[in-house]
This record gives sequence, C-alpha cells and structure tokens, in this order.
Amino acid sequence: MVVLWFNSIRFLPVFWLKDEAAHDSTEESSHLIMNVLMAVWSFNCCCVSTIWYYICCRQTKLEKLLELLQTAIENSDRIVGSKNVKKVALKIKIIIIIAVFSVIFNSIYAIVFKYAFDNQLHGLAAYYGMPFGNRFFYLFIVINVYNSAAWIFPLLFFLTLCVVLNSLYTNITTTLSDRIKEDGNLGMGLEDLRREHERLCQGVEMMDDTLSLYTLIMAAFSFSLECFLCYVVVIKNEGDITMIIFWFLSCAIVVGSICLVSASVHESAHSPAKHLYKIDVGQNTTTSHSLEIYMFVSRLNGPPIGLSLWGIVVLTKEFIFAVVGGFVTYFALVAQTLK
Repeated sequence: MVVLWFNSIRFLPVFWLKDEAAHDSTEESSHLIMNVLMAVWSFNCCCVSTIWYYICCRQTKLEKLLELLQTAIENSDRIVGSKNVKKVALKIKIIIIIAVFSVIFNSIYAIVFKYAFDNQLHGLAAYYGMPFGNRFFYLFIVINVYNSAAWIFPLLFFLTLCVVLNSLYTNITTTLSDRIKEDGNLGMGLEDLRREHERLCQGVEMMDDTLSLYTLIMAAFSFSLECFLCYVVVIKNEGDITMIIFWFLSCAIVVGSICLVSASVHESAHSPAKHLYKIDVGQNTTTSHSLEIYMFVSRLNGPPIGLSLWGIVVLTKEFIFAVVGGFVTYFALVAQTLK
C-alpha cells in the first residue's frame, strides 16, 4: 500500500520541474496534460485499492451481503422459479471477459509503448518513470498492471452484484404480474413475494453501506477527468486527440456503467408498484391480505431503494440525465463564449 501511495505522488514534482524534453510550448503542454491524466488516474487507483483493502480486512459486512444474496437466490428458485438464469450468466461472463481483456490490453500496451517510443519522451512512456527517468521503469510497469486490475476488477464485482440484484427484482415483478388475474385478484404467495422483496432491499442497503464510498470515488475521479479532457479539447484545443479520446471513453464507460446499473437496480426495485395498484381490494379480501398489500405499497412509495454516492444522492435515471444535461450545457455555453 505504501508503494501505491508513493506511485500516486511521484507525478507531483513534474508540475513545477522544467520539461527539458519539450521542444516547444505545444509539446510541453501536451506532456503536462498527460502528466495530469496519469497523476489523477494513479491517485484514483490508489484510493480504490485502499478502500477495498479496508473492505476485505473487515469481512463481516461483505460476508453478510454475499450470504444474504445466496439466500435470496435460493428462495427465488423456490418461490418464483429459475427465471433469467441463462441471461444473467451470459451477462456476468461478458463482464468478466471485458474486464480481463482490459487489464491484459493495458499491460501489453504499456510494454509495447515503451519499446515503440524508447528514444522519445512521448505519451505514456514519458511518464512511467518520472521524475526518475527510466531507472525504475519496469517497477512502474508492474505497478501500472496492478493499478489497472485495481481499477477494473472492483468494477467487475460491483457490476456483477448489480446484475444479480436486478435479475432477482425482475423475477419478483414478473411473478407478481403473472399471478394477478384478469379481474384484479391476486393468487397465493403475496406474503412470500413481499418478504423476498424486503430481503433484497436489505441486500441493497448492505451493499450501499459497504460500497457507497467506492462508487463516490470512481464517479468523482472519472467525471473530473472527463471535465478536464473537455476543457483541453474545447477551450485549450491542445493535446494528442487520440489519447484524449481513449481516456475520455474509458472514463465514460466506467462512470456510465456504474450509474446505469445502479439506476437499473433502483428502477427494478420499485417496479412492482405498478402491478400492486391493479389488485382489486373488495369485500372478499381478508384483513391480512389487505395488510400485505398496504405494507408492500408503503415500502415502494417510501424512501428510494437503490445505491448512492456515499449516502449523498441515490443513483437514478433522473439524476443521471440531470448531470449529463448540466455537463453538456456548461461546455456548450463555454464553447459559444469562446467563439
């Protein structure tokens, strides 16, 4: 952990040291942009590694969360049947393949970049060893591979949990819809469905309590880098456009995947409400049955069920559209002002 923190601060001296490798102001500015990107990304990876080290050292919450999800999966098979199992397995396999490919690609890219530009201070090769030149280059290559894994694999774990939760919520909603007859009455099993839904809600709360700081760190750093890259392109009009596009897409994919799967969990958790309103509560409805419906509706209409940014705000589709809209509007106004 000490090595990782050292790696995150080794870029700082470059900000006030003279760039002797730059031949002109444009090249110096390009080097500075790359240094900012590498510094912020390394610090992001270091923070993520520290957070997950703390989470893994205190395994109680994580173990309870996994045990609760395991129980929910077993109960789901008993109550609603094995629905969407193949789809969920396929999604998880795709996520794992993409994550492993990303780490391998980044590792190979770093080594190839070193030999392709060994005689030039250009791109990533210029900054792996700064401010120590090439003396510790291979050590920093190993650290970079670890940082890539620390950046991607926790995201893999987060996305997998969200996919499982979303699938379980969807199974409850589908089963609830199927059991409502055409006249609005509900068959047997409402109590089991409500309790299973409540179990999943407890799982979401435990997951949010455990991983909300991680989601905040990833969203904050990725969004900050995107703002910086847009500033470089729109306002400064400097830097390597290929590298800027690569970094922008990487950050957009990370923060986009976290926000979208979190919003999907929130939406699927509240989706049974539209079916509960179709139930016909007449004279033949028992008191216990009416109480179950009331408790279910109250839970869905209460505080939002979902994942948050360290308890600050729950990630919903409305929040995502508001942030994206503000982001686009700001830079559109800035671009118009410069013209």
